[in-house]
Amino acid sequence: MWIKAGRFFAVLVFFLAAAGLVFPSYALAVKIDRVVIEGNKRIPESRISPYLIKAGSEFTVQALDESIKKLYGTGLFLNIDGDLYVDGADFVLKYKLEEMPLVGSVVFQGNKEVKTKTLRDKVQLKTGQVLSFSSIEQTLDSIRAVYENENRYGTKVTFRIETRTVNSVDVFFDISESGKSKIYNIRIYGNDNIPSPEIKDAIPTKERHFWSLISSSGKISKESLIMDRETIRMMYLERGYAQVALSEPDLRFREDDPEKVDMIVRVREGDQFFVRSIEIDGYENIPLETLKEQTGLQVGQVFNIKQYQEDIARITEVYTSSGYAYANVEPVISLDTETKQVDIVYKIEENILVKIGRITIRGNKTSYDNVIRRQIDQMEGALYNSTLIREAKANTMATGFYENVQITEKGDGGDVIDLDVEVTEQSTGTFTVGAAYSTVDGILGMVQVSRNNFMGWGHSVSLKAEVAQKRMDFSFSYTDPWFMDWPVSVGFDVFNLEREWYEYTRNSLGGSIRVGHSIIKRRLFMNYRFSIYTVDIYDIDDDASKYIKEQRGKTETHSISPAIIWNSLNNAADPTAGNKSQIYVDFAGNFLGGDANFVKFGGETSQFIPIFGENLVFMLHGEIGYIMPTKSGEKIPIDERFRLGGINSVRGFDYGSISPKDEDGYEYGGDKYFQVNAELIFPLKKDIKLKGVVFFDMGQAYSEHEPFFSVDFRKSAGVGLRWLTPMGPFRLEWGYKLDKRDGEAPYKFEFSIGGTF
Repeated sequence: MWIKAGRFFAVLVFFLAAAGLVFPSYALAVKIDRVVIEGNKRIPESRISPYLIKAGSEFTVQALDESIKKLYGTGLFLNIDGDLYVDGADFVLKYKLEEMPLVGSVVFQGNKEVKTKTLRDKVQLKTGQVLSFSSIEQTLDSIRAVYENENRYGTKVTFRIETRTVNSVDVFFDISESGKSKIYNIRIYGNDNIPSPEIKDAIPTKERHFWSLISSSGKISKESLIMDRETIRMMYLERGYAQVALSEPDLRFREDDPEKVDMIVRVREGDQFFVRSIEIDGYENIPLETLKEQTGLQVGQVFNIKQYQEDIARITEVYTSSGYAYANVEPVISLDTETKQVDIVYKIEENILVKIGRITIRGNKTSYDNVIRRQIDQMEGALYNSTLIREAKANTMATGFYENVQITEKGDGGDVIDLDVEVTEQSTGTFTVGAAYSTVDGILGMVQVSRNNFMGWGHSVSLKAEVAQKRMDFSFSYTDPWFMDWPVSVGFDVFNLEREWYEYTRNSLGGSIRVGHSIIKRRLFMNYRFSIYTVDIYDIDDDASKYIKEQRGKTETHSISPAIIWNSLNNAADPTAGNKSQIYVDFAGNFLGGDANFVKFGGETSQFIPIFGENLVFMLHGEIGYIMPTKSGEKIPIDERFRLGGINSVRGFDYGSISPKDEDGYEYGGDKYFQVNAELIFPLKKDIKLKGVVFFDMGQAYSEHEPFFSVDFRKSAGVGLRWLTPMGPFRLEWGYKLDKRDGEAPYKFEFSIGGTF
């Protein structure tokens, strides 16, 4: 009877307390004597207590409601009830809890195009954790993101929960995959002054077309969509439309076919603005005329935002290259919306002259400090020069010894700045193995061991062997690019080269000494090579040409070869921008002590042009050469004549197979040649440095009786792979003859592979 009465009294008190929310003047104050927790099995009371109404507090329905909301907010409980009752003389508040179950397993169903492991790595919901609907929602978003990255935007993902045990559930994610979505139409609205085709050509995202199977056209990429908007915006800003506004690219999936997408961009061009005035204020130590020379933007011209930004950078660099490290150029532009004109003021804060304090080299575990310091033209104690500091990083990277170079400036705002040069060394040793097959050499194997930072001195050493059924070449080279820490390179080569041609065998034994120096520092070089070698022509076939038989025996050649070289490549091992060119002359004659008398002229150039940043690189390479005897009646040595074909020449052709033929039909090499190679290099998988290449080659070697370009070029085209593997460079290339002749194979595969140590 007491229990029933107690419960009745508790209920009465509860309703009276609740009534206090509606009729505050009649509310009864109920003080809670004890708080009881029931139903928690895994979760300790210490994690629950902070969210509960405390014993000794006055009870209100609002407080109970807030307490339960906070408990739900932890994500630890599936159900929560509050029960107020009287136990003897005490008012007791009981929390009845039902814990969230544990996740027994996470199951993906319906995924065929995306591996289950990929999904598991991306999702937040894991086996053994407490089930929460927030983690399920995050998992759904993550799965959708995986499929969106695969351009499968039409993929549907749902979930269901099945009870496994009393306190464990399995969560199933049912996936209905779609095909890859592609952009079929790009529509631009509001572009009155820039034609849509021009905009479409400029933006990274492209419409799907016939060639999409071998290109990325039609592909949907979040990064590309961001770049699209910025590209269009800059196109307008460069044309003076200073108030242009653009919408985010809007992707509309076709209801009848979600794999086809239309992209819509809306433009509000605004008015075109022109420059009315340009002023420079605040200058004291740099002449005004010098500063004006840095401004490409002129009065009366269209207000080009790109040119405007470049002008700011150039004015700033005039100061930072002259010791004013803290100089600042604060531009102020005023748009006159009535006259559609712009007034520009460059406000300059020169600040103080700064000198370089200490230059510290870090991270060089193998390289000696001087190998790095000699790449830095910024000297300690000299005035701060931002140009020299920037070039120091580029120069150090260009050695090919380092994976990364960072130069950090340390200063407290005073007149001294210290430089910390932090390098990350990379392997500079290679063990390269190559193989190919040709009708001249048969199966060809090549082994090369080289190191470009030998002993950490910055020296280069290389030992190479090429062995084939009809060929055996050995060579050794050593180069010190900074002899005695002077900007002079010194090196030598030793070689023994042997080749068996169809009609004769040639052996060349000798060596050379090389010296080089800079003309324009780190860009233009002059090299000199003095060579002494003996060529032996033997094993001549009876039906060989008279030209070859006349050169039977040994000929000693002494030659001097000056060459002028230009090098502006941004990376020696894997260039993506810059140029490398050389022009050389090779003199050989009795006046040097040898038997051969000839002069050889040649030149070559390689230009790397980045497109869309460095995502696409165009490379154009050309070579030309000419050789002539210097004494009347003498023949050009057979081994000095020019032949083309092979993986480093005109691909798709056997090594040396592009050559004029003598009266007996034998290929014996030309006295002149010309060669062009064009490549489009693109990334296939950036994280493993795998690249693809599409190439076009052409070239020809000519005889004495054939002027340059008098015989049609031999041409080829093809595709290949370039892979900078952890073991070294790998090349696989397939060349197809575009002008196949009778008896020739239509194509040729060649490859090389290397490893680092």
